[in-house]
Amino acid sequence: MKNIPEHMVVNVKQQPSKQSKYNECHDNAIIENETTGSWVVPGWLITEYIPGQGTWITPHSWNAAKEGKDHYDTTPFRSLKDDPSIKEEYWGYEQDPSRFEYVIDQSIFEEGKGVVPEGFVLNIDQDKVE
Repeated sequence: MKNIPEHMVVNVKQQPSKQSKYNECHDNAIIENETTGSWVVPGWLITEYIPGQGTWITPHSWNAAKEGKDHYDTTPFRSLKDDPSIKEEYWGYEQDPSRFEYVIDQSIFEEGKGVVPEGFVLNIDQDKVE
């Protein structure tokens, strides 16, 4: 993956696959890699700031075409229309990929030796990380 920088914000196209599952991003990216030969790209999903709740930051994996230029995500996102239960799970914040930043961080898997770090919430209103 020498064409992909170690850290960088990238544009990622939503391309859900029928075989992909919610909240299984790394497995989905591996399956896509095995099917198409694409690269698995590790990084972070970062939401915009949510007033009163902060910013949600979680590890995430997606794919890039062999040239490393076209990034795409096969993991489906749930919407309030599809699943009203996500109101509780995600603070009433719909999983809308247009409201996320995708940030490449190739060190996620190197430093953890295969252990994916936990996500967290940066809560500016309360001046703390949860």
